[in-house]
Amino acid sequence: MNDNNRRYFSPEQKVAILREHLIEGKAVSDLCDKHHIHPTVFYQWQRQFFENGTAAFESKQSHSRVSDGYQKKIEALDGLTQWQRLISAAVNPWSQRLRREVRSALEISRRSDSSSR
Repeated sequence: MNDNNRRYFSPEQKVAILREHLIEGKAVSDLCDKHHIHPTVFYQWQRQFFENGTAAFESKQSHSRVSDGYQKKIEALDGLTQWQRLISAAVNPWSQRLRREVRSALEISRRSDSSSR
């Protein structure tokens, strides 16, 4: 099979294929023929599945450590957005006043141009 005909399987699809063998007892050769994969690929998936299987049994405490790391990043980003809001609140009235003054100056300029004609 060349690279153009290469098939890609999602993690869910790989687990479903492994499940057919491990739970339903289907022969590896039959599954490989059915899904057009080489037995070596099947056994690589199986090895990866068992090597990473401990993740299914990890305690919530280890998940919360990861969550804590993300929570700290979220809090840091939230702090940045608060600063952005403060800066925007400080700059916004000034920029609105500046826009009004520029509009006013343009209107005066237009009036003087039209009256001089």
